[in-house]
Amino acid sequence: MRKGDYIYIIYRKWNFEPFKYALGTDNVKYIHEMDLEGKRDDSQKQLDGKEVESIIMGCRLLRNLNYEEARQKINYVADQWINLMNIERPKLVISVTVDNYILDVIARICEKNNIKYLGLVNSPIPGYSRLTTRGKLEQGLWGPARTEIMDFYRNRRKPSHYEEIKFKVKLKKRIVNYAREKYFKIKHLFGANDYHTIVNSNWGSIDKGYLNGSINVEVKEKYFIPLQFTPECTVDYWSPVYPNNDYEQFICDLISNNKSIRFVLKEHPSYMGYRKKSFIEWINKQENCEVISVMADNYDLISKCKAVCTLTGTVGIETVMTGGTLIILGDIPYYLDGCNSSIHILGNEFHPSDEIKERVVENISKSLIRGGLKFEKKIYGWRYNENLAIDLSKSLNKYIEIYNEENKS
Repeated sequence: MRKGDYIYIIYRKWNFEPFKYALGTDNVKYIHEMDLEGKRDDSQKQLDGKEVESIIMGCRLLRNLNYEEARQKINYVADQWINLMNIERPKLVISVTVDNYILDVIARICEKNNIKYLGLVNSPIPGYSRLTTRGKLEQGLWGPARTEIMDFYRNRRKPSHYEEIKFKVKLKKRIVNYAREKYFKIKHLFGANDYHTIVNSNWGSIDKGYLNGSINVEVKEKYFIPLQFTPECTVDYWSPVYPNNDYEQFICDLISNNKSIRFVLKEHPSYMGYRKKSFIEWINKQENCEVISVMADNYDLISKCKAVCTLTGTVGIETVMTGGTLIILGDIPYYLDGCNSSIHILGNEFHPSDEIKERVVENISKSLIRGGLKFEKKIYGWRYNENLAIDLSKSLNKYIEIYNEENKS
């Protein structure tokens, strides 16, 4: 296949407008993610058995289907994507970071065919996006300067995805999410079988509750676990837990297998009211585990606890940037790439040092680009930030210009 001049954008309803604003339509083909979905028994054999199993494990939908149905869905996406590449082989593919089986299949086939896949995801620093396919460190463009990053954490500022824990904010979100759950259930009842309809419909049926505690829980000499949003790409693809990516079970095993260690858990602010009730009930029965209020400040907890324990996430960055001890419970995240660690019973332990702090700043800076796809959910639809889209347009067009220059045939 000859490499063409087109850039393929794999879009969703919520990010079509900001993508179109950023890149326009000249030599750009927009492909709706849903148009690549279906089922097929046979495929063009671009993916082997181990890759199929890995794709199933990562996807919140496929790991809840039987193997044959999951395989058929993977085959269909693979064939559709190969057929598209046979018509006009793209020079670059842009989407959000891999967070479901559709994008996972596309990214793998692109890699096999030497086509650059560019994934975008929220940045820990507001006003930027991070470039990454599956969470690994990748080169960005025009990232924040060292002083901007150092000042950000010195002043104990919040990440770009932070949400205030205010009654009106949480009530509004609760109403919007409730309406969205009902909307997807109705869509599913009337025959819609696309990925987003099914997962949102099923997620809405989970028996959920609030995991919260007192603001006065003593943290000193205890290990702090800031719970992560799940299912979500940061666990499913960036730091998967084996054998089936069940994050809550992973946390339960961690606590029950280390009875001599005292843990303090804090709910993810964006996940308040959505944690499985069975998990909440189990946590509340554990003698070596306490739950602190979601209102507690992470920076204060970091300064008081013995260590922070996490798979990935912004709390890990906040920990190393403010002098705390960090224990990574799984794969080493991108911001710690090249940093030295020691072995702890719970995982890899990173002790505070100027060397680690400087490396983290460097890794963050070089992985970011200005602008983003930040949006606000509505009961039906989304509203994106136009200023971030303007900056993203400048960054992506500059990135493409440099990419074209480096890949001249």
